[in-house]
Amino acid sequence: TLFDGIPNWGLKATNRAVMSGLWNEPSTWSAGRVPNAADTVLIPANVMVTLSDTRPTARTVVVSGTLRYLQTRIVSLSAATVLV
Repeated sequence: TLFDGIPNWGLKATNRAVMSGLWNEPSTWSAGRVPNAADTVLIPANVMVTLSDTRPTARTVVVSGTLRYLQTRIVSLSAATVLV
């Protein structure tokens, strides 16, 4: 398949979205805090996370659900790897 050989970074996520919500809300995340530059983030299936912070950051973002941008702001996600 297309993804043979690509590691599933989501298996070792340090911060997972536990419900749909805003990226910058700690209650959205399993760690109880907003992801930072050291985190591997997982957005699981059936969960929608909205980027509303102007400079969200993570080391790796694995999107199995939905990652969307708030359209009323200019938002720039900073991550070394984004796997959709």
